[in-house]
Amino acid sequence: MSIDGGITATLVCLSVAILLTVLEDQQKLATDTMLGIFSHGFLALGLVAITLVPGGRTNMEGLLFGDILTVTKTEVITMWGLSLSVLVVLKRQWSSIVAMTVHQDLASVEGIPVHRHKVMLKLMLALTVALKKHPI
Repeated sequence: MSIDGGITATLVCLSVAILLTVLEDQQKLATDTMLGIFSHGFLALGLVAITLVPGGRTNMEGLLFGDILTVTKTEVITMWGLSLSVLVVLKRQWSSIVAMTVHQDLASVEGIPVHRHKVMLKLMLALTVALKKHPI
């Protein structure tokens, strides 16, 4: 059974974004603390999983930092399309995002759906990371 790495990365990134949103709503830990735990934990799990692949010799530097020479034309077009769509969404929601960044309670009182915007920003970031990470 072979699973496409790009689809898997996208699903994992979206799942982590949703998990981060749920845990952030509980307010037991600060968001930057959770990001630190998640990033280091998932990096460690990924490196351990890669070393467990039988018969595989993995270039860790290429995996961690990428390889510009292996990017295809389709991937570049996908990256540009995603970047432009994220910019369009940010441009349309800019005043709400700025208000939310300055003071979330005040933005909420002004009628801005703060929770929806936070989820939207996290999902856009997750998609950007997942689709721009080139598998080696």
